[in-house]
Amino acid sequence: MSNFWILSLHVLVISAAVLAVLLVDLFLRQLSRLRLSAADRILFSRGNQPARGRQCIAANSLCDMPGRTVRWPRAGKVLAGQELRWMASLLAVATLSAAVAFPENPAVAAEPTESAKPAAKPAGDWVSFHNGGNTSVTEENLPVRWSPEDGIAWQRELAGYGQSAPVVTGDRLYLTAVEGKDKSHCLVTAVGLADGSTMWEQKYEATVKIPASEMVSRAAPTPLADAQGVYALFESGDLFALATDGKLRWRKTLFDGRAEKFQNQHGFGSSPAQTDDLIIVLVDHAGPSFLTGIRKSDGSAAWQTSRGSRGSWTSPHVTRVDGQDLVIVSSNGSVDAYAAATGKQLWSLKDISGNTVCSATVQGDRVYVGTAPGRRGATAGGTPSPGCLCLQIEPGSEQGYRVLWKAQKASCSFISPLVHQGRVYCVNRTGAVTCVDAETGEIQSVQRVGSSSWAQPIAAGDHLWYFARDGVTTVLQAGSELEQIAVNRFWAEDNPPKAPPAAEEKPSETRPAEEGGSRSGEGGGYGMDPVVYAAVPASGRFIARLGQRLYAVEEASGKPAAAAPSWNSAADRAVE
Repeated sequence: MSNFWILSLHVLVISAAVLAVLLVDLFLRQLSRLRLSAADRILFSRGNQPARGRQCIAANSLCDMPGRTVRWPRAGKVLAGQELRWMASLLAVATLSAAVAFPENPAVAAEPTESAKPAAKPAGDWVSFHNGGNTSVTEENLPVRWSPEDGIAWQRELAGYGQSAPVVTGDRLYLTAVEGKDKSHCLVTAVGLADGSTMWEQKYEATVKIPASEMVSRAAPTPLADAQGVYALFESGDLFALATDGKLRWRKTLFDGRAEKFQNQHGFGSSPAQTDDLIIVLVDHAGPSFLTGIRKSDGSAAWQTSRGSRGSWTSPHVTRVDGQDLVIVSSNGSVDAYAAATGKQLWSLKDISGNTVCSATVQGDRVYVGTAPGRRGATAGGTPSPGCLCLQIEPGSEQGYRVLWKAQKASCSFISPLVHQGRVYCVNRTGAVTCVDAETGEIQSVQRVGSSSWAQPIAAGDHLWYFARDGVTTVLQAGSELEQIAVNRFWAEDNPPKAPPAAEEKPSETRPAEEGGSRSGEGGGYGMDPVVYAAVPASGRFIARLGQRLYAVEEASGKPAAAAPSWNSAADRAVE
């Protein structure tokens, strides 16, 4: 309810109370003086109207003789001007008190950045890549300990192959995949959170066929979810909008059938962001790059803004500052802000290097940018990587932002900075975590948590979860000491999950297997598989996404577990 209506209601209630008190007071005072005649008693007891000259029972509400002096029957008393002035004063005081209690534009002293919070979403939902740019969550009772024998709530195979994260809303999750040697088909699946069963699955032919290999993205963009359904973007440039029952609402091709001209060494990997009305898509590559806003209602383009030419795999995020939705993009050489409604560029921080992979983290009006040097310690052009830096968005200022600090030794390779309880956690390509003070940029500690990670870490309460590519999850105590709490596995080291027999993608001929040789596991014998690409919290569990498998884990019970539900993709996909 708006402040205007709250003010009106407040004045109405107080006014009614004041008038009621006046009426009762006047009635009692006059009644004590009144000596009604027999005729008067008959008049009032029968509910008849009083005779002329005695028009009112309640002088301030029932007068039907405008302009006449109001008198009570017989020994009535004129309602004095002094009493009217007193009543008016009370109403004025009531109005003033209401205005003070409910100002039209209240100031929030305790939370100066209240206006810089993103649009609200249902509690517990995870509806976009990196949860909209902030993976510090308020969800309670997330699992701290589990193992392949205790804590696997369910697991299931998936059709095709996908590197996107699931998105969670209500009783379900949505995820995407591609299928075929040339990624000829795009798959969108709805899975029940309770047991992992398929609610529905849709398959569409890709506009452009692209040879599949582990060196090129395979359904890398994470979809979006809202109350209307799911929006799924693929490397073919196809964007699908599906209703909650799986029916196609609309389809759009972003690349106009020219995906073969998309010039990125490892394919298209940027995930879309969203506002209430728009889907925001970033297309940065070695050709003409752009940022575009697509209407959720019908798939039409609301705007498109050119971004020159730059190769990158980062994703945009939306944050709300001073009532305006801003699109924040950290990508190869700059950090940029755009008005989400129009696509107009508002400001740009240039001369940034090493920001081609990990996306920015946004918390209200602060932006945390992760960068990393190349494999040999240098970045393109020889510019030193700034490590991690923090920007304060300042609407109305000449520059539009202010750099608060830089922590050059805090490197972020694949995953974005994790901001939680006044600290920033950065993970480099070898699995070393650097803890940085979120206000000053001072480095507090460095701790190794295992091997490299592609999945964004999660923070909740006093814990941090790091999901390594090899299926090992390290749980740390939040804080500068980074104390290790638990180490968990999704699968046994000597028994990795096997790929479904229908996997058609071909192994890469250019990338050797990891140490230890190729495992005949997921992905048709790829040396890299099985790989954990993403993990998201959902209803007290974590949902981990591999290329062709999902795991749902919960807190270990400490007792021998019964067999968890396991769905075979080939049979489970036969959904009406």
